[in-house]
Amino acid sequence: MKRILSLSLSILLVAALFTACSKNNNGDDTPDLPKGKTMKLTITATGLTPADYLKTTISGGTINGTEPTLYKLNGVAQTNQKGFAIDQSTLISGPVTIETVVPVAITSISMGGFSAAGHSFSIKIASVIDGKEQTAIQQAYTTTTFTKVYDFQ
Repeated sequence: MKRILSLSLSILLVAALFTACSKNNNGDDTPDLPKGKTMKLTITATGLTPADYLKTTISGGTINGTEPTLYKLNGVAQTNQKGFAIDQSTLISGPVTIETVVPVAITSISMGGFSAAGHSFSIKIASVIDGKEQTAIQQAYTTTTFTKVYDFQ
């Protein structure tokens, strides 16, 4: 009886050894990375004139960093660029739309400038991330130099 019990216990332990833990990653030891997000950003300038100064740059990155083209500017792909500048005259002429062409981990908009004409102008950034409208950003510029980086994740 002792021998049967010992043999049964040994079989049970061996069976538990083969059925315990298993990996579900098909042999890949890389941890699961977060997924990127789609973004649509619209920048509107109110009161901006050619006499004012405003520098705007866009940059971003994907999770794996291999995609050469990340954005469209007013519907035109910015081929092989992960960052680009928006000309002040483009902002003066009307709203600027920036859209991701692949999901990204982050998009940064760096803006800096001042009103050279003694008045103020304002910038509004409306964002839609993964189809959800976010709270718009409003920033006024005066004769005092102002610089800010806005991150969208």
